Amino acid sequence: MDAWYIGYNKDMALEFVETAAEWARRFNKAARAIEEIAIGDEARDILAYRVRFASGKKIVALSSRPSNLRGKQGCAVIDEAAFHEDLPGLLKAALAFTMWGGSVRVISTHNGADSAFNELVNEIRAGRRPYSLHRITFEDAVAEGLYKRICERLGRRWSPAAEAAWTREIAEYYGDNAAEELECVPRAPV
Repeated sequence: MDAWYIGYNKDMALEFVETAAEWARRFNKAARAIEEIAIGDEARDILAYRVRFASGKKIVALSSRPSNLRGKQGCAVIDEAAFHEDLPGLLKAALAFTMWGGSVRVISTHNGADSAFNELVNEIRAGRRPYSLHRITFEDAVAEGLYKRICERLGRRWSPAAEAAWTREIAEYYGDNAAEELECVPRAPV
């Protein structure tokens, strides 16, 4: 099915499509290079990025206006949901995908306990939303091989000691924001 990626800014959209195109090329699946396209909207054209496949399916990265998803089908990916201006509107538009057998993926770090994303997480936990919730902390990612993969990509030698030092360095870098950014614990309102 087609995939519709929604980041909260243009740079996220382009990075996502570039990464998708890179993986598609590795698997020899991309039919064309990344295209910059304009999608007609009621008021104006919307800049988007697209990768098309030989199958006729595509990955399109759009801006975060809820109306951008209207009339589309496939899989919607809302990235860094806590930072979108209208997360409830995006969800409302994206959930129509599920009627046609599509899916919606909402991915985010927290942006404080008062964010719309955290409200959504709390509703899921309380059973008021029939969605599945997946939590992956930095520690989980490291245990699953994050640092090993980074070493592989950067040509570094992996060792348990290097991994422990790197993990400490990352936590120190985040400082007071480490709990929210690395452990999925929303920051309390100030």
